[in-house]
Amino acid sequence: MRLRLLVGVEPSTSDALIAQMYSDEAGPQARLETAFLSQNARLKTCLTRLQDSAEQLSALQAARSTYGASRLSLQGRLQEDYQMASTSARLATLYRETVLPQARLALESSMASYQTGAVDFLSVLTNFGSVLEYEMTYFDELTAFHLAVSRLGEMTGTTLVH
Repeated sequence: MRLRLLVGVEPSTSDALIAQMYSDEAGPQARLETAFLSQNARLKTCLTRLQDSAEQLSALQAARSTYGASRLSLQGRLQEDYQMASTSARLATLYRETVLPQARLALESSMASYQTGAVDFLSVLTNFGSVLEYEMTYFDELTAFHLAVSRLGEMTGTTLVH
């Protein structure tokens, strides 16, 4: 019966000389024990490789998940900064071309009226404050535009405004 078990075993795992080195038994019993030890070692190696593969697959899935989250985050930041840049550009243009010229005209008109005595100094001062406030708002919008554009350039790796 023992010899029939050894028929299907690889010769390298059931060699008589090897069996003497790794077993306290003798003859076919030692060869069979050595074959079992060898197969046990092979199974452990296979299990270790499977476990390593499972860990690598888990790490790959985690990396894909991180990539996807980073991609979505970057896409959101790009859209947000693009909207900020375009809104700030429109507002800066509105202040430069419409609001500030009108505020300056109102200031000049109030200064002329003050010289003739038609309005008091408070009216001139109020108009001057409005011009300063609109100029500050204009420069705030320019700053917001350039910050958004620089963030867009940083995220895309390109220079967007010279």
